[in-house]
Amino acid sequence: ASMPGERAELCYVTGLQLPAMENHPKVQGNAKLISAKDVGFPFQFRGRFVDDRSAATVSGLASSKAHSALRWLMERQGFQKYGMNFVGWYTGDPALDLGDDEDGERPVPDTFESYINALFRAVQGYEKDWKAESDLDDLTDEARAALDEVVILGLQAATDGRMSVTYEQEMPGNVFVEHVNRWNAGCRWLMKDPKQPLTERPVTWLEICEAVMGKNSFQATWRDFKADKSATKYLRDLQLRLLHCVVEAQPIPENMVSAAFNRAVQPLSFTSSDGKWNSWKWQNCMATACAMIRKLYLDRKPSRTVSPALDTTCPERDYLYGRLLALAHYMDPNTPSHAM
Repeated sequence: ASMPGERAELCYVTGLQLPAMENHPKVQGNAKLISAKDVGFPFQFRGRFVDDRSAATVSGLASSKAHSALRWLMERQGFQKYGMNFVGWYTGDPALDLGDDEDGERPVPDTFESYINALFRAVQGYEKDWKAESDLDDLTDEARAALDEVVILGLQAATDGRMSVTYEQEMPGNVFVEHVNRWNAGCRWLMKDPKQPLTERPVTWLEICEAVMGKNSFQATWRDFKADKSATKYLRDLQLRLLHCVVEAQPIPENMVSAAFNRAVQPLSFTSSDGKWNSWKWQNCMATACAMIRKLYLDRKPSRTVSPALDTTCPERDYLYGRLLALAHYMDPNTPSHAM
């Protein structure tokens, strides 16, 4: 980071006359949020501004504080994977008493680290820790008021040197709680985990992405350390769309539901490394697709009740055929029931 000199200019962040920053700090790797170089890209700002400072000037003081705070938050209460970053924090005054403690050290500000980390896990379908953190009855009046000032920020490095803001949302904490709980209550099904009994739980983002993308494309993202392959970009897009669904209570996209359904009805495509049919993978995809279909129905008709339990009163033909297929699978679980 560098400043051109001591000549003061208007800082668009603080509104004060301060020395402007010329080369802003990097956020992650070589990626920067603020950059306006005109050496390799001659039309980067020309045609709109006379020079790079015509758009905005940020002082060195504001830039260094903002970037230091952002990196600090990303390390402690953020989600970083597949070339994207999500970070959340409490936007109010992080500490009312900034005096030193008994040991002469300044206390660490409360940025709602445990709440934000539990929120990110709950958003992705892991609701265990979220129930304790989101129970408003157990919070103090000060903590409950602070939840009204929580922001979620999404960042993505489009190139090696540039990072962009792809998502920003600020809403009261009780709305966050309501939206996340609504998603987890709607997008859930009886899931069969390898080492656990059959339990009803929300499906995770990774389960949804694997059901939509397919096993091969999904596993290709694990080895994409540079996060630049088409499969990884597709995965980022899916997770960003899911974030809108969970945090903003938007309806689940129908094309995602259709993609998961089309994979679930092709059981013979689920094979293990030795070429044998993988019953567990197919059942997991089928349950994930059922959870997504259930969420789609609830988005269309919120008053409707959809349960994985057997409805003996349903006379619809597709439901009755489904019962026959379920019976065939129960009688011979190692054979794909589509053979009926």
